[in-house]
Amino acid sequence: MRRMFGHFPASLGIIVVLALSGFSAQGQGFPTGPRSSAGAGPSGQEPLVLDKEVLDTFPIYFLYAANPELAVAFSDSLLDDFFHQYDPVRKRVWDYKNLGVPGSAHQALVYEPRMRRGFDPGFHQYDLYLLPAESVPFYRLQRAYTNLGFNRGAEQNNSDFTVQFSRNFANGLNFSLDYQRLGQLGTADLFPNQRVRNTALGLGFWLQAKNGRYQGFFAYADNKLEHDDNGGIVEEPVREGAFFTPNATDVYLDNAGTRHRHQEILYTHYLNLGKRDTLAPDSLPPARRIWRVSHRIGYRSSTYTFFDPSPAADASYYGLFQTDNRGLRHFLLHNKLENQFRLQSVKPSRAAGPGAGDRRLELHLTHVAHQINQEPVDSSLQEIFIGADWAAAPLPALQLEAQAQLGVLGSIGDYRVKGRIKTILGDWGGLEALFLNQLYSPTLVQESFYVTQQPVWGNAFKKTLETNLQGTLFLSKWGLELGGAYHLINQAIYFDTAGWRQTGVPVSVSQLFVRKHLRLWKIHNENQWVVQAVSGDVLRLPLLAGKHSLYFSGKLFKVLDTRIGVDLRYTSAYSSDYYFPLTGQFQLQDRAQIPFYPAADAYFNIRVTKFRAFVKIENISSNWMGGQLFYQTPDYPWPPVSGFRIGIKWRLSD
Repeated sequence: MRRMFGHFPASLGIIVVLALSGFSAQGQGFPTGPRSSAGAGPSGQEPLVLDKEVLDTFPIYFLYAANPELAVAFSDSLLDDFFHQYDPVRKRVWDYKNLGVPGSAHQALVYEPRMRRGFDPGFHQYDLYLLPAESVPFYRLQRAYTNLGFNRGAEQNNSDFTVQFSRNFANGLNFSLDYQRLGQLGTADLFPNQRVRNTALGLGFWLQAKNGRYQGFFAYADNKLEHDDNGGIVEEPVREGAFFTPNATDVYLDNAGTRHRHQEILYTHYLNLGKRDTLAPDSLPPARRIWRVSHRIGYRSSTYTFFDPSPAADASYYGLFQTDNRGLRHFLLHNKLENQFRLQSVKPSRAAGPGAGDRRLELHLTHVAHQINQEPVDSSLQEIFIGADWAAAPLPALQLEAQAQLGVLGSIGDYRVKGRIKTILGDWGGLEALFLNQLYSPTLVQESFYVTQQPVWGNAFKKTLETNLQGTLFLSKWGLELGGAYHLINQAIYFDTAGWRQTGVPVSVSQLFVRKHLRLWKIHNENQWVVQAVSGDVLRLPLLAGKHSLYFSGKLFKVLDTRIGVDLRYTSAYSSDYYFPLTGQFQLQDRAQIPFYPAADAYFNIRVTKFRAFVKIENISSNWMGGQLFYQTPDYPWPPVSGFRIGIKWRLSD
């Protein structure tokens, strides 16, 4: 034990104590009175960029247990487009909408398909805030790596804290920690009963045998989401007087809340069938073919709860869901045990960077056992899936990928086929094409729903067939990206004020994308637009959505990296879906339109060696919009005053 942990750095001890103590404090209870991305990083949606200063000395690569050969250069030290975006719904190429408070329920503004496999409870309103066990990163590095981040709003209780840490120990062991906490608990600058606290903890242990033939990845993830639900505001507040606060506004629900908890353990291990070179924890895999077998076993326990202890006063709001005037409660417990066996043939290639040109063939068999307690009904389900994955780079400028899976037990007949082709056109840019076709079963919440142990609906829907096509042309010479996508959904299921419905008419979505980067000296102008045309009336999306950024980027005083600018986002007016907290779903509505509103944020970012900081003023548009509120979801406006936020990020090495 001393040999393995004898050089335990002081910074790790401090970080673990801070992270775990903050996480454990969640158990004391949450006060209840008056959410095709920009690249996936280890702790969010920020794009992956290369930190040349670090890579020249101590390279840092991160990888995931599902594909340990695909090691990606990691850096978090540049002033990129997403540094000052602390809310995960903004750390994306295309923003999601939310309920007017960071960390709240979210929905995509630009249509994108969701990968489906078998049984699905159907609650996805907080997906962007989750850290699943399969997304816990592992690192190849030479010395301990720590990344600390903190930001806060106008009130101290509105804050965001993140920690990423990794270190190698003796006997081929790598340890990683990823902790994220986003809290909006203030009272003065939020509407009543609107507080949010999202906490995610991920721990990873990566063990590599000395002979290089065996490696195991253990991951633990704990996600806790605690939300007060006010159902939206009854009417817009009258902003009069020097002491006006949004907290004085009337809302539909005074005591309702949602609690989700996901606890997960996952162990993935590999055994090479042939000889393999011994790997040090900070080295890259050899560029020769590897034959191996792998096994993954995981257990996840999830609880989904909504409650309102005083629904009698809100009977007109709940309608048919008012099953008991003494109190309303929806509870679901879902336990899942998964075993997956894989036979793999991998030949890594470092011609275009670690993992960029892997040649891979993989066959897999997966068994999943589900236990469902949908209070008061208990049930179970057994599923088996067979599948294959293939990837190759027959030419240096050509990458090919294909995936397929089929359900043969439980969710029998469900399938997914996916293909991707990407070409590199030298310095000119590249071309990428994607194809996805999947047949999937309805979710649990679509088929049955209980409130206070009383059935509200029971449906027998058909499976949904969805086809997605997308192509993108990258023209680096001109800083231009052009793309288009087409989505066709047969037997689409949607939610309206009376419950779930299934349409027999196919629904199609056509999209055109444009991204353009202009530069004059150190002044940059980044622009992106999407136009979406939707057939029928069961899927509501804005016809036009745009994002723009105008900023100065350069050095001040020859040492201070600086980025000063303004971000702008908007959508055309449309009948956006309303969020109904009891079901956790966004539903169709026709009583209100989301108006056009150009929401602008001003920011000032600085960087000195390994320290970064930002100052941000959100929704400065409120100062000249003549009292108009910023809505993304009906009845859920952003606070009517500009928000102020300051944040720091500090990278440590020891």
